[in-house]
Amino acid sequence: MLIRIDEPAIPYQRPDFRLLYVGSDQQWLAALRQVLRKPEIHIVSCPDRGSAILFLKGDARYHLLLFELELRGTTGLELASLARSLPHREHLPILIVAGEEITDQLEELARRAGANECLTKTETYPSQQRPSSVVFAPRL
Repeated sequence: MLIRIDEPAIPYQRPDFRLLYVGSDQQWLAALRQVLRKPEIHIVSCPDRGSAILFLKGDARYHLLLFELELRGTTGLELASLARSLPHREHLPILIVAGEEITDQLEELARRAGANECLTKTETYPSQQRPSSVVFAPRL
């Protein structure tokens, strides 16, 4: 076997992390983008059922699916169920984010729909109306 040592080594490149966010809360999306601002993290967002279905059925690779509970024309539970029915999405982690307290009943529905976790969304905005922090609060 012949090994050439004069060729440059190929540098390691970390694969990009892609998150699909489905929701219409633009302030919360801005806060999410601020918290996750790294060059290798890409947040793909869409506000409604129709565009979410196109993204889910498409071939783009995602590492995490993040669905708002209440959406235009659907719910995050329906989208979680759809994602679990698609062979290329069935093993992705799915988070359902709610702006309300998560009840035992809602958590059970989310798990049956295929969500890995159901989180409460809390927002804190300073006087400049810019998102300063986003807190994901898992139900205890």
